[in-house]
Amino acid sequence: MFRYHVTCGVEKKIVSADDKSALDNVIRQEFGVGSSAVVIQSWDSEFEDWLNVSDLSQLPDKCKLQVVVKGRHG
Repeated sequence: MFRYHVTCGVEKKIVSADDKSALDNVIRQEFGVGSSAVVIQSWDSEFEDWLNVSDLSQLPDKCKLQVVVKGRHG
């Protein structure tokens, strides 16, 4: 089981997924973003900024993620 601290807008949750490949769908369900276009970003402590995740399988367990819903502000 993989666990992530996820922020989407003003909401923050600990999200769990059995498989990293399911993380996108789990996040969509947890935050109710459905089929909206989203960008998942992870915190990079070296650059002190959020960077787009291109491969969910490369995410370390228990990292901080941010979800940006395109076309939604907040």
